[in-house]
Amino acid sequence: MKKLAVILSLLLISCASASAQWYVVSGMHRIDSKSPSAGDAGSTREENDDQAAAIGTEDRLDEKEETVNSPFTLVMPDALHVGLVLPFQIGTKANSNFLEMYSGALLAVRDFGSRGKKIEVSVLDKSEPGTPLSSEFLEDNHLVIGPVNAEDIQTALEICPADRFLVSPLDPKAAVLAESDRLIQAPSHWAHQADEIIEWISHDTSWQDEIVLVRDTSDTDAEQAAYLVSRLVASGKKFRTVSNIQDFTPVQNGVSRFLIASNHDSFINTTVRTLGILASKYSNITLYGTSKVRNSSGIDPEHLYNLGLHYTTSYFIDYEDQKVKDFIYAYRALYKQEPGQFAFQGYDILHYFLNVLSRYGEEWYKKLPEYSERGLQSDFRFEDSDTVGNINTAVRRVLLGKDLSAVIQ
Repeated sequence: MKKLAVILSLLLISCASASAQWYVVSGMHRIDSKSPSAGDAGSTREENDDQAAAIGTEDRLDEKEETVNSPFTLVMPDALHVGLVLPFQIGTKANSNFLEMYSGALLAVRDFGSRGKKIEVSVLDKSEPGTPLSSEFLEDNHLVIGPVNAEDIQTALEICPADRFLVSPLDPKAAVLAESDRLIQAPSHWAHQADEIIEWISHDTSWQDEIVLVRDTSDTDAEQAAYLVSRLVASGKKFRTVSNIQDFTPVQNGVSRFLIASNHDSFINTTVRTLGILASKYSNITLYGTSKVRNSSGIDPEHLYNLGLHYTTSYFIDYEDQKVKDFIYAYRALYKQEPGQFAFQGYDILHYFLNVLSRYGEEWYKKLPEYSERGLQSDFRFEDSDTVGNINTAVRRVLLGKDLSAVIQ
């Protein structure tokens, strides 16, 4: 609560220094701000929005196809208008995570403002489920980050103008909406982690090595586990499948590279513990997996380091990276607090999409495959797609070492 009070106070002080006002009310409100200067976090003011009539479904489908398939036209606005739709819950118990996300986003705006970019930020506090969002708000902003959850995103898409796209900042369930509607999914999907780990293990495996798939026979229908197995089969690499590794003996002249196909934490933990014991006896055993393995509940991290875990993840912060250090110093100086994952997420998302918007103008969504970026916590890479929207496919490769190191590959 003390951290929340400090962040909120700093935001209010920064707003006051820019000669503006923040009106705190329940439900939804709008905050407009110029891009912050080096000493300001932003300025705010409130105005109410009325919900616009929804566009007919058939008309919207036609407009979506026409917008996406039409030739790119470079239209550079005098000022970049950005909308943030986040559930701050200012009227009740303020949500510290989204205030932190907003704080990180403002640092990205400040960075662009210091380079001479004119940016105007409008913020809507979507505190209660079902709170209306107007089509005018969407039309007035070249870039809209949010809403957060899939249900609110779907409602917003129903009134989204044909020449505007929404950016989903967090909810992985929203990814399916990008296939048929004007949505850009910022967080990469778990399937991309599986694709990347199969590519990694395939590249590392020589003719002397073996790939061992540890399969949870009680979980054969689980979506993520089944997808991992299907990608391994599609890779064309030879592998053997086991369900019990108690008496396992690795190859003599190569490396036994393990994959675990299970959605159950208990199975993953048992397998990792057994592999960890084997690794103390054999030096040629290593483990590959997605963040599901790394973040499995109750797992002993020591086993993961001893096994030299190779894993893929959508989020990883390298605290030795100079850009990460610079962000932490800037965040501390402005907010007098340590940034958390939400602060990094807010900065990364706004930094990437502001770059795209400033490069390609109002039709930025047509140029996503042409611009990739390495963020502080996550990366952004979009591919050419036949879908209306698009989904970030970038994931990070992380290698754990026996010296307790964790290095991005």
